[in-house]
Amino acid sequence: MTQVSTAERLKLAQARRVELLNEKTAGETVPIEDVRRTWLGIRETIKRRLSLIGPRIAAAGVPNKVVEIVEREVAAALSELADDPI
Repeated sequence: MTQVSTAERLKLAQARRVELLNEKTAGETVPIEDVRRTWLGIRETIKRRLSLIGPRIAAAGVPNKVVEIVEREVAAALSELADDPI
């Protein structure tokens, strides 16, 4: 196993920093907070829209057993979304 000297590690870190700055300047990266904020908005839209499915199909006269199955599956999907760490 090769040991990397402190000077070599510093040189690699500086090169990576320059690389990241270049990517940011070129618009190839986005701040993580922007990604989080966008994902939270998408997740809330999905949750809101999915939660309407059960009541809508029940109002359309779909048999209760089908409504129960759909509502259970939607609840499971929403639970998975809620568990997603951001």
